[in-house]
Amino acid sequence: MLITAALAPMAVAPVVAKVIHIEDNPDAELITLCQRVLNIEDTWDRLFELECEADDAGDKVERDRFGDAQRALVPEMNETLEALHEIPAQTTAGLVWKAKVMRRRVQTDLDGDALNSEEEAVRSLTEDVLRLLEGRA
Repeated sequence: MLITAALAPMAVAPVVAKVIHIEDNPDAELITLCQRVLNIEDTWDRLFELECEADDAGDKVERDRFGDAQRALVPEMNETLEALHEIPAQTTAGLVWKAKVMRRRVQTDLDGDALNSEEEAVRSLTEDVLRLLEGRA
């Protein structure tokens, strides 16, 4: 499938996270940062899909454009993660959101398997935290 210039604006538009009411939560800033990380991850994933589609179609210009758009997200991701890591969770909601970010950041292969035992340990721990804190125990 050939990627056209008309699709490019859709590809780089950030994906909007579910809106939650956090005004009175002491972890409001932390939760907002977590949502931002997840939005950037969603946008990155979509750009990667489009980059692969363009590559499969032999469209090197579009492939490179989508790759450049991915790389442009790196500074914002790094800044957001740095800020996120500096803020300790004060509530269960804050801890849940931080665990969701960590689960999403686990490095996997194309089949969704963790790349190594350290990544699998992080995934296992975050799944346990989320299961317990979200009442799935």
